[in-house]
Amino acid sequence: MRKIRYGTQRASRPTRSTPRYRIARPGFAPVAQPSTPIVHVARATGAPRRAAVGKGGSMSRVRLLAVCAGCGLEAYDWGAYPLLLSYFGPGFFGADVQRSLIYGFAVFAAGFLTRPLGGLVLGRYADSRGRKPAMRLCLAGAGVAALGMALTPTTASIGPAAPLLVLGWRALLGFSYGGEAPLSNSYIYETTPPERRGATGSLLYAAIGIGSVCARLLVLALIAAVGSDRVADGYWRVPFLVGAAASFVFAALRGGLAESAEFEGRRREPAPSWAQARRRLRTPMLAVAGVTIGSTSASYLWSALPPAYGISVLGLDDTAVLCAVTMSTLLGNAVLPMVGRLGDRLGCRRVMGAATVAMAVAMIPLRAALEHGGVTGFWVVVPMAGMMNAAAVALLPAVLAGLVPGRYRVTAQALPYTVTVTVFGGTVPMLDRLTAAHPTLFGCYLVLLLTITATTLRWAEGHPDLPAEVALAVEDSVEPEQPRRQIARDHAPHRQYHDAVPVDAGIQGLIERLGQRAGGNQPRHDAQRAG
Repeated sequence: MRKIRYGTQRASRPTRSTPRYRIARPGFAPVAQPSTPIVHVARATGAPRRAAVGKGGSMSRVRLLAVCAGCGLEAYDWGAYPLLLSYFGPGFFGADVQRSLIYGFAVFAAGFLTRPLGGLVLGRYADSRGRKPAMRLCLAGAGVAALGMALTPTTASIGPAAPLLVLGWRALLGFSYGGEAPLSNSYIYETTPPERRGATGSLLYAAIGIGSVCARLLVLALIAAVGSDRVADGYWRVPFLVGAAASFVFAALRGGLAESAEFEGRRREPAPSWAQARRRLRTPMLAVAGVTIGSTSASYLWSALPPAYGISVLGLDDTAVLCAVTMSTLLGNAVLPMVGRLGDRLGCRRVMGAATVAMAVAMIPLRAALEHGGVTGFWVVVPMAGMMNAAAVALLPAVLAGLVPGRYRVTAQALPYTVTVTVFGGTVPMLDRLTAAHPTLFGCYLVLLLTITATTLRWAEGHPDLPAEVALAVEDSVEPEQPRRQIARDHAPHRQYHDAVPVDAGIQGLIERLGQRAGGNQPRHDAQRAG
């Protein structure tokens, strides 16, 4: 048996056999070994490792790429489908070109309809199990959907099952990406120092721009390499295979991410149910919807309008339109980090509110210049609108994540964000074409949406402690949990005698009986023998 020394002892070099604590005398607190490495204590106590952060508390470049890649792949997938629809549509939706386009875009819209459901399910999973597994699940589901799209046979091979399979894959893709943006926003917000949240969060929209440009470049390179006829024969599957492979690769890279310390700190705490919390979360969720409604609608307009307008109205070729859109995206990506740093200095809500007001003021003049400026106006307006749009959405990730309390940060973002994007952002191209004869009317509609966003940001700027106040209100609304011992007694009537017999009295009686058996019971046996 090892001897225990008391008093002072010189700390020796720690080994594997060195205990974390030295046993002290009775009545004294144990003395911690000062030579024990901190990493051993962290592993023993279950504290989160700092593998995902580098110098200055920021994530390493590889892990930051893994986080931002999800938004980029989402933009890639949503951008590649409409570009390739005219090539693979007749093989699934009929030989008539117009009919195949209508059915193809209807399937495309079905993917948007499943986004709110995916946001709710994946958001609840992220808030209960962790951000890391939910982020991996998003990309894994998107990879399966893209792979299924690439491998689905045409109607000539399997009949009516082919378009149904395409519908199922697009629905799965929308479900998987329904939680991607709120998850990425929350993870960056929780793992980045407060003074860098704006600049780091702006990289998510930089990834969106890069993903959309990559989709356009890959499709055009494929057409230039093999020709349009061979693309329609089966080479249209290549971009979907590339998207599936990239999704699986980045899902594996996300396995190296560490869970956020904020979530780890709440993992073992009792959490209120969603039914108890949703009433208190109405105000933050309405704020998320108000901030999203104008910024995403303007973003969808200036990403969908220039290509269609340049080709169908101005008669520009695909190469010229691609150059203009690519230049707009690159200039916008250059603006994003600058606006992010400005938001970290002056306040994200304040800077985003100013950029939203500027976009609202310039919306109608930009539309008028695009309508009447010809080719020169197209080359001037599209890059300018891209930069203004980037300034308006650069701080959106940091602002949305900061509006809701941490316990329900993903769910409270995902539900209003996905619904707002589906209802308002997804309908922008359709409404723009329906009101083509009255462009000023549609411009006023967008100005109204941007005004709602600016007003919401102004209100949120006056309530900086909103998430903490809602979190306290949610905790106060939860009934105190009964102790396990009391619950066991309430559900076990045949054990009620435990309440009448004190624990100390029972132990004392056991000690007395043992003492009687050891020695005190001997005279009784002798008396029985004598009798």
